[in-house]
Amino acid sequence: MKKEVNEIIEAVRCFDKQEKLGIINHLLDEQEATLESISKSLRMKKPTVYKYIGQMLNAGIVSYRKLPGKKGKMLFRMEDISLSINEKRIRDAFRIGKHGKFLIIFDVDDTLIRRSDIPEQLSKVTKNAINEAKSLLQRRGIAISMPPEELFTSEWIYSKYGNSIEWYISTYLNVSGVPNGEVKENLVKKHVKEYYRSIEITAPRCNMFKDVKPFLEKMKDNAYFAAMSNSSKKTIIEEFRSNGILRYFMRKGKPLVVGGDEIPKSKATLEAIFRMADVGPKHSFIIGDTGGDIKAAREAGIPPHKTIAISRGITPVETLEAISPKVKITESLSALAI
Repeated sequence: MKKEVNEIIEAVRCFDKQEKLGIINHLLDEQEATLESISKSLRMKKPTVYKYIGQMLNAGIVSYRKLPGKKGKMLFRMEDISLSINEKRIRDAFRIGKHGKFLIIFDVDDTLIRRSDIPEQLSKVTKNAINEAKSLLQRRGIAISMPPEELFTSEWIYSKYGNSIEWYISTYLNVSGVPNGEVKENLVKKHVKEYYRSIEITAPRCNMFKDVKPFLEKMKDNAYFAAMSNSSKKTIIEEFRSNGILRYFMRKGKPLVVGGDEIPKSKATLEAIFRMADVGPKHSFIIGDTGGDIKAAREAGIPPHKTIAISRGITPVETLEAISPKVKITESLSALAI
């Protein structure tokens, strides 16, 4: 069956509810289905299924055939409409993976959880590293100094948000005058571990933003949720558990979480999440608060229109606005229409 391009666009626009998208996905998977089977599979009331199927019939996107008998049941199927409507394009257009759900990947720190403890813990660990470097290098006649206190402020640390813990500690050691080499490498490794140990103690005291749980509850029937962070996996899980949201991030009994202690936040992190969730990048969204989150998403193949920057008043909004290509910026999860 052929339609003009504008007619097809208008027909597809009417499918703005997730229930309708679920019916489309079910028909694509099953080839043919009765009203009863659609209702049972999607846990929708029969009158609702009947209403939506009627709209799809009128749009020419769905057809049916009647089984033999006086009370023969009707089997509905998707029409293969030339020009644009086929399985691949419908799945891409409606962001539905083969499980009938899409994937939303969150950065954690200051996207979901307000991490007011990070600057203090990072500063403490870094000063420990610098003081240890002083003792080690003094014997070699190498003098180093503590960086200006300005570099230990929350403002400076937040201005560099998105970099790994390794980057922060290495940068502070560079500024202190610690030369590259084995001493520096060992100090970075040692004090990164110290940071993760200390942050695990303070993380569960941190609270999630008020818009997080309502958003997860609203989207839970249509999406899987995953999380990535430069914090350790254990820290993320403890934060989620203490805030009562860990259950939203479970898939087949395991948390869809990758911490910086496993894979520093990057394209590789997202690829690991795709494998864990069994959902590909084209059916995935990412929500983060730094340019690094967006960069990793684009390198991993998440479409630009599915990369979302959230401004929590921590990463300067000018930094987010400077991202190229331009990225959608929101100030609250409640304002998102995914």
